[in-house]
Amino acid sequence: MSTPSITSNTFGIRFRARALAFAAACLVAFGARAANAQTPTQTDIGNLGGGSASVSATSGDFVVGSSILGNAVDAYGSPVVHAFVWSASTHTMMDIGAILPNAVRSSATSVNSHGEVVGLYYSPDYSSLNGFYWSQATGPVTIGPVSRNNGGANVLINEDGVVASIDGDQQVFRWTRTGGIQNLGATGDGDAYVTGINIHGDIVGNSGSDSGGYLHSFFAPGSASSLTLLSSPGLTAPPAPWGGINTGAVDIQVNGINDSGVVVGSYFDFGYIYSGYDISQGGFFNAGVHNSHAFKWTSTGGFTDIGNLGVSYLTSNSPATFWASANAINNSGMIVGVASSPAGPYGAFVYDPTTGHMTQLASTNVGDAGASATGINDDGVIVGYTNQTSTSVMWQNGVPTNVTPSFAPVFPGAPFIGGSRIAGTGFDQNWNAHAWTMALASTAPADTTPPVVTVPGNLTAEATGPGGAAVTYSASATDAVDGSVAVGCLPASGSTFALGTTTVTCTASDTHNNTATSSFTVTVVDTTAPTLSLPASFTVEAAGPSGAAATYSATASDLVSGAVTPSCSPSSSSTFPIGTTTVNCSATDGAGNTSHGSFNVTVADRTPPVATASLVRVGHGGGDDESMQFFQVVFAATDAVGVTTLTADLNGIRVTNGQIVQLQTTDHAPSAKRDDGRLQIRAASFVLTVTAADAAGNVRSATATPVFVKNGKDKEDKDKGDDNGKGKGKGGDR
Repeated sequence: MSTPSITSNTFGIRFRARALAFAAACLVAFGARAANAQTPTQTDIGNLGGGSASVSATSGDFVVGSSILGNAVDAYGSPVVHAFVWSASTHTMMDIGAILPNAVRSSATSVNSHGEVVGLYYSPDYSSLNGFYWSQATGPVTIGPVSRNNGGANVLINEDGVVASIDGDQQVFRWTRTGGIQNLGATGDGDAYVTGINIHGDIVGNSGSDSGGYLHSFFAPGSASSLTLLSSPGLTAPPAPWGGINTGAVDIQVNGINDSGVVVGSYFDFGYIYSGYDISQGGFFNAGVHNSHAFKWTSTGGFTDIGNLGVSYLTSNSPATFWASANAINNSGMIVGVASSPAGPYGAFVYDPTTGHMTQLASTNVGDAGASATGINDDGVIVGYTNQTSTSVMWQNGVPTNVTPSFAPVFPGAPFIGGSRIAGTGFDQNWNAHAWTMALASTAPADTTPPVVTVPGNLTAEATGPGGAAVTYSASATDAVDGSVAVGCLPASGSTFALGTTTVTCTASDTHNNTATSSFTVTVVDTTAPTLSLPASFTVEAAGPSGAAATYSATASDLVSGAVTPSCSPSSSSTFPIGTTTVNCSATDGAGNTSHGSFNVTVADRTPPVATASLVRVGHGGGDDESMQFFQVVFAATDAVGVTTLTADLNGIRVTNGQIVQLQTTDHAPSAKRDDGRLQIRAASFVLTVTAADAAGNVRSATATPVFVKNGKDKEDKDKGDDNGKGKGKGGDR
């Protein structure tokens, strides 16, 4: 089975060098070979009081499985079985089943190196089967119903805590603590179960249980929510010239996947019985063929048959048959499995992807018939079993070691391997199951090389406020052994960096505590000028010849300095001359960034002059002739800026200010003459029109009419005297 650890790039070279000596090592006696292998020391990890426990998986310092709980029985009289997790750091077994909700039977099926555990538990009446997740931080969490089928229920977890299983509706699903269940679809065959999940969340499994294997396998990429069904690419008909009768489907079985997405398993050719005639066979005969192929598969490259160890030793088959199965793959692409062998029923093998060669692994004892390799870690340590002597086996650098515990020597089977730990199950002579484990000494060379930390170049950011600016960046770290490793930076990406230059230091450590740092600078600058807020251009009325005082408001704000006082010329409340004046403003922030702006102030003279007109009676013509009297022309005009022209016309005749005119009313045609330099006008009526204009062209007029007073009869005249009385004419603006 694939382990979640990251492979060493040096392992492929190391293994190939040692593989050259492997054939010779196979001929050496076991005692000499075992001296080169690690001496196993197994630990019985105990049980939950019922005398028996079995292992399901191991990773890092953790072992999980199930154990009988004391003498407890369920409602049907069967022993109560609980899931457990065992920790190498404490050498204690924790009863997870005891804290699962309403559970009577449970089993832990998978664990990662962080101690996150997943498994299954039944309700008390066995009507439902649920998946669970457990960690020291969260306690038990129910995932939901999982499928019960002929393939066996299974729940798996990867190094990132992503869980894979099949739900009660035969839907493949992916689950996380934060996102819950993500359904990936059903295979349509039923009897589905999962066999692997890698670091990227890619899931593999099988469905459609059949006599020889499975109708389909499936691949669910971690980057999508869909399934790819895999069918056997094997032969679908008997070879010519034989006719045959189908005795089995063209089946397939996927057994594992590594972190590069390489899937391994086996597929079958068409199963048939063919008939023929051969005198050496005694005439007519029947022969059976059902070849099995070990394969690797990728989503881009499809199927690759990785070969076999040779034809079956059962030479009575003609043509001869062979079979092979790839059982596990590590992150270097090394594949282990089992295949038919000419030297015996079957043998364990290792396949090197760099050479494309499959090599049979040696047995622990000369003459052992039937060995299978079932797991490999990223250091190239292989585990499996031999059939004839019923021993658990570990291969290191091709050298086999019997790791069967002395306290559980009966039917030990194939142990599990995860990282630097092996764990398995064996029975004592009283048929009590013992869960055991052993730690491996790493065969990899000492890792003294720190990761390579990749940081961006020095960054510059524009300030967004007085505190500086939030700056995001990306940093990564890669280790020759561990691959991609976590990197921590201070200040962290997204932090607010103060104005000026700040050094960011990024640190990364690999699993062997090699640490590397790298740094870069973030410089926050203020190059943005303040924003000026100025009034629109406006017009004011002239208040005098020099113009008018104009007031306005100008402000400025800056992202860093806040409110900034602008400087404007001419300043507000200054006296602006008549016409248009441009006001220029500027504002400078604390960093010396200056913005400029302007607007216009127009002083306009739009008010016409104020004119007055009057005809002031100054005498009469004498006698009783009231129609003829004397008037003085009086007029004036004022303007805020100044009067440029001022004229007066009496019945259309230009007159001057202060001029004495003689007016006489008549019903005859109007006439005008000058008598002794005095203007005399005879008309039915009289109008004095005064017109004033300023420099801006504003014009205003005023009019006046005379008021004639009766001689000798007016009380006012009597009071003033007949000869000296004076009457004023009526006048007004227009």
